[in-house]
Amino acid sequence: MNNGLLTILHRKSATTYLRVVRHVLVMLRVAYAKALNPGAEIPWSTRIGRGVVIRATDGGTLKLQKHVHLGANSLVVVQGGRLAIGERVFIGPGCTVVAKKLITIGTSTLIAEHVTIRDHDHRIDLLGPISETGFQCNPIAIADGVWLGAKSSVLRGSRIGPGAVVGAHSLVRGDIPANAVAVGVPARVIRVRGQPR
Repeated sequence: MNNGLLTILHRKSATTYLRVVRHVLVMLRVAYAKALNPGAEIPWSTRIGRGVVIRATDGGTLKLQKHVHLGANSLVVVQGGRLAIGERVFIGPGCTVVAKKLITIGTSTLIAEHVTIRDHDHRIDLLGPISETGFQCNPIAIADGVWLGAKSSVLRGSRIGPGAVVGAHSLVRGDIPANAVAVGVPARVIRVRGQPR
């Protein structure tokens, strides 16, 4: 071989090497998550970012469909409940998803950075310290094709319809209809996608 061809092959091999290393690291993260959570369904197509914590404890079940992306430093925890995440869901960096009862996230949903989704709250009875009063739990259903803006929160009992958009820094408590654009604290519908303004 001539020197020009060797130089080209060397450059390509360095790029290929880095790509292979990155892929191996992602696969190791998936293998580690599977080893820590033997009952969880985590496909090999899952993309797990650096610092992601995935835990299914107290008999909780976790089911991820194909091509789910979990952004760096996200927390995905199932404590005795169920968490089901559909295909091609993108969860941005720094998100928190904690299920004690049931959380479902539909196919092709986009969840921006630092979003919090919890299906439970602490009880605030005056029967003792809050840390000992237990939790109130209600299921959360997030339909297909939803977009949750950065730093939004979804509280227990919320249902978000297909194609809905929740604005950044919004707080969802209750129902958001299909294709609605909702913003604020609490989130209120300001318009419906596809309808004239």
